[in-house]
Amino acid sequence: MTMADQGDSMHSSPPGPRYFNPFTFVRSLSDPTDFMLAARERYGDTYKLPTVFGPLVVTGAPEGVRAMFTADADTFVPYQPDASSFFLGDTSLLLVSGARHRRDRKLLSPPFQGARMRAYGAVMAESARRAVAAWAKGVPFEMLDTTQHISLDVILQAVFGLDHTSPRRQAVREAVIQFVGSIRPLFIFLPWLRRDFFGWGSWARFRRARDHLDSLLYAMMAERRCEPAERDDILSLMMSARYEDGGAMSDAELRDELMTLLFAGHETTAIALAWAFYWLHRDPDELGRVRAELDALGPSADGEAIAALPYLDAVCQESLRIHPVAPEIPRGLVKPLQLLDWTLPAGTAVMASVIMVHNREELYPEPTRFRPSRFLERKFTPFEHIAFGGGARRCIGAAFALYEMKIVLATILRSHRLRLVSSAKVSPARRGLTMGPTGGIPMIYEGARGA
Repeated sequence: MTMADQGDSMHSSPPGPRYFNPFTFVRSLSDPTDFMLAARERYGDTYKLPTVFGPLVVTGAPEGVRAMFTADADTFVPYQPDASSFFLGDTSLLLVSGARHRRDRKLLSPPFQGARMRAYGAVMAESARRAVAAWAKGVPFEMLDTTQHISLDVILQAVFGLDHTSPRRQAVREAVIQFVGSIRPLFIFLPWLRRDFFGWGSWARFRRARDHLDSLLYAMMAERRCEPAERDDILSLMMSARYEDGGAMSDAELRDELMTLLFAGHETTAIALAWAFYWLHRDPDELGRVRAELDALGPSADGEAIAALPYLDAVCQESLRIHPVAPEIPRGLVKPLQLLDWTLPAGTAVMASVIMVHNREELYPEPTRFRPSRFLERKFTPFEHIAFGGGARRCIGAAFALYEMKIVLATILRSHRLRLVSSAKVSPARRGLTMGPTGGIPMIYEGARGA
């Protein structure tokens, strides 16, 4: 049954479910993959879905995604900003729009591009080596724990400027771990649960963790302003950057962007890396092929040579295709949008489903199979592979994240041997706004290669 069957105009409302079971929606929050693919099977590539936030137009058609990503940027505003402003902050790049978004994105982009980005390659490789040093041969560990340790290590040094000699490093590390661990998916989707309950509830613990981390970040900014020497970490670059009118970001704005970088660069990169290790160690042939490519470079290859390897890149892209860290890209409309056969009015919420796009049989034959070579056989458009979003709001750290994935994978795979604890399939589960592997991917360290 479609919305058209109920008398709605096909030019004002895409087809969609006639009724909606709220319990089904709650289940879909845990793992939207089966939910989205089942909805596509029943309602097609584009449909209108009732949610607890109101109706949402969902599209998994590349042409629908194209309509979203190529529309004028001022057509959209962030969808349900209150769902993340409580931990990112109101001035986060993810939550502002219009001229403010363009201004802030222009200011924040340089450290994540070109030579600035590549300068952090040594930090990434050294962080991976330190993580490996903590493994004990034959003892199981969770790969997600390791990749989170690596990604946080990179953020502490590359973003916050806290190297291993900094007295603040450990305090900030512990505060970040406590903060990230205190965020609950239910806070995001059910705002009425944001209650202190006399200081004993999860929300109260989250607020304490957030306030503690904030205090450390503001103290770090104050110290940084008193240091005469120029620094190349991203925080210092943001503090010294100037808008076209000569103005600088306030401490509150810097705090919000640091939280955004923490969210966008810690959990997301760690999850993507963990999935890549998982898939490679499920398939010895794929692991052998990427190792052969790495071995051909020799032990002294630099970051740029590693980043240019075609099969390593394909491994990263395929991992992100099968398990996108962010499974949906929602937007709110402030202007009408022509989406395929429908004209959506201002006030409509619209979403590109990464899951639906990445599981299209005509684009990706055997879509549930890990097959990196598909990315060598053809080039996918920005509307067919959308792990980092697209258009004016494409992830600002996409190149940085891919670079980190490649450096870390190369550092570990060409020197060390691992295996999965179990051959059982690992499923994704909701982790706040992201999706990650259930159980953390248990693995066993088998020792150095050649040993």
